[in-house]
Amino acid sequence: MNGIDRYGFLIPYSVIASYFDIKSHKIPNEVTLFGVISCGMYRLLFLRQSLGDMIINTLIAIAILIMYALNQLGGGDIKLISTIIILMKWEETANWLMLSVLAQAGLFAVTHRKRLPFAPALSIGLIITGLGI
Repeated sequence: MNGIDRYGFLIPYSVIASYFDIKSHKIPNEVTLFGVISCGMYRLLFLRQSLGDMIINTLIAIAILIMYALNQLGGGDIKLISTIIILMKWEETANWLMLSVLAQAGLFAVTHRKRLPFAPALSIGLIITGLGI
């Protein structure tokens, strides 16, 4: 399986999560549960990633959890990020998160709001990463 297969699932999943995040500033647990089960099954059946990828993605997840503990991210954002990195190599994860932060900064600049849901920026970053731009 290739990146197109992974991103073909991850992008619609993140867009659905973004819809709920925009609508209610909450990503329902049912959406996250679907993602975790689907990504986990896909990973078990089709992906053979290196131990290094798994270790670095785990360290990235721990850094994300620290940001949550510091009230910089919401619980839905943490669940969405954790679900998506199940299928990503660590380089993709780093690029995706960097692009997502830049997208969020752009959204803040355009809207001039103090608080915005992060899931749409995560989706934008995922689309750009998936396209390989």
